[in-house]
Amino acid sequence: MKRLQPSGVLDRQRVFICADHGLAVFYFLQSNIVQTLLDGGVEVVVLTEDHTTEQIRTWFGRPGLTVEGMRLDKIQAYQKKTSQTTQFWVDFLRRAGAANKTNLAVVDSYIQQVKYEAHPRRRQV
Repeated sequence: MKRLQPSGVLDRQRVFICADHGLAVFYFLQSNIVQTLLDGGVEVVVLTEDHTTEQIRTWFGRPGLTVEGMRLDKIQAYQKKTSQTTQFWVDFLRRAGAANKTNLAVVDSYIQQVKYEAHPRRRQV
């Protein structure tokens, strides 16, 4: 995402990285990817689990790197009160839809998990 300064000149580029899978964010931040982006003048925003943000800021904080919580509790509350059926199917399609290079074993496993956990009426669908 690029920001325009009042003069119309483009400001720094910004990259958003979503790392919400346990230690994934720690391994990612230990790689040289973030430092390479920062050295290139790119602002990096890492979105991660809410309860790890302070620890990540303490360990990896540096100028140009912003760490924010994903507010998963608010997302879950929204999903529970706003059209639960639609939310379920949107999430299912997002996770089970196979992109070009997706490992189909993962997709098949997810579909089986949903089938196992589903209410009998949902299983029929």
